[in-house]
Amino acid sequence: MAGFPLPPVPYSKSFAQIVSDFAAMAQATSGTPLDFTEGSVFLALAEATAGVSDWLQKLYLFSLIVGRLQTSQGPWVDSFTADYMPPVVGTNSPRLPASPASGPVTFSRNADQSQAVVPVGSLVATFDGAQVYQVLADTTNTAYSATVIPGGGFIIPAGTASINITVTALTPGSAGNALANTITLLKSSVVGVDTVNNSGALTSGLDPETDDSLKARFKQFIASLRAGTPGAIAYAVTSLRQGLQVTVHENINPDGTQAYGVVTVYVDDGSGSPSALTVENAAGAINGSGNVPTTAATETTSAVLTFGNGIPSWLATGMTAVDFTTPSAITNGQKIQAIDTTLNTVTLDGLVNATVNSGDVIGFSNNSSVLQAVRAAGVRVNVLGATTITANIDITIVIAPGYNNQLVVSAVSNAVSAYVNSLGLEATLPYTMIEHVAYNSSPGVTNVTNVFLNEAEVDLVPTMGHTIKIGTLTVQP
Repeated sequence: MAGFPLPPVPYSKSFAQIVSDFAAMAQATSGTPLDFTEGSVFLALAEATAGVSDWLQKLYLFSLIVGRLQTSQGPWVDSFTADYMPPVVGTNSPRLPASPASGPVTFSRNADQSQAVVPVGSLVATFDGAQVYQVLADTTNTAYSATVIPGGGFIIPAGTASINITVTALTPGSAGNALANTITLLKSSVVGVDTVNNSGALTSGLDPETDDSLKARFKQFIASLRAGTPGAIAYAVTSLRQGLQVTVHENINPDGTQAYGVVTVYVDDGSGSPSALTVENAAGAINGSGNVPTTAATETTSAVLTFGNGIPSWLATGMTAVDFTTPSAITNGQKIQAIDTTLNTVTLDGLVNATVNSGDVIGFSNNSSVLQAVRAAGVRVNVLGATTITANIDITIVIAPGYNNQLVVSAVSNAVSAYVNSLGLEATLPYTMIEHVAYNSSPGVTNVTNVFLNEAEVDLVPTMGHTIKIGTLTVQP
């Protein structure tokens, strides 16, 4: 091979190229003409050699691809990262699973003279029946009662025509997301309820973590090995589940005043108003412990606790359970023996001392190496949920001849709304981007004028802990 330049790496040849190179090299070194016509012995030798060479080069390329995380795909990303990162509970991979869509729907009735109850477990669906959603126990909803009927339910009092109840898609993933006013089918018979509808879109459903997202989180994991850093705190929160946003502010109180030794962390789930459980889970991930309200369908004195709102991602076997409700039903420090994310149950290593009631707040502290606190010793960490700043936008557009006005206006509205709602925690809304997004939303837009953002022509800059979401949006053709 002396005198031949080395090819770039990675480098490969097609089957035909290998045959051609074989023939050229053989002919160049032979003193007599060689026959490479169809059916000849030399062509058969060349093609046999090419077949083996093609197989060897594929093995070579495959080893290059899976040998580096950056070029790995699918299960090879899982395998690589699992050698270093802790796996998701119940799996052997750190890849975050799909999340089901959830959101409020309105259960309404025509006659409200008597009380009605929407049972936990009731099913609703999109108008075509393609996506089905279930009513789950929700202790944060004032209409919820664990005892009104067996299994619990949501009470619609006499004189009340409707109530809002959060439902969750049966199938995790983005397929469960639904446009506004599309969940209109009652799949379960609910006595006293006539209609159901979602006035807002459901957008929280997420597919399993992508390869690129897991690779990015792997880099955060490596950086987080130095616990106590902003990167370690951010990784601890974003590893709870998909879709979480986090900002970390050092040496500052939530009110913005300077305070050495204080870290303020804001968390958002994309809604602009994360639940108390989401914030508590984030605090648990940072501090290595946290509190979770039980929502068991029945009271229990067994060793099994049921969580109607799901198992927090930071829970792990070996953690110690403490009942913070008075009177306490857990006082002997039972430890978690098993976790079932399908049934949403936690099995302790011994019976609790007394009845654990639905709604009791159970604390779990980290006494295992599965989840390590990332808070530095002697540092106080404040973990708070994000709050929303509303962006009220007015736009005037000029529509090209031949385009349907209603469709163009709808395209502009959807594009601007989606852009604003996707900005993220503490991200600025540039005033000029509104015009840019409007232009790119439809080829029917020929001009954009009179753009006002909260009745002004300046950027909307959120302060610490705030996220911008669309408010009123007026698109005038």
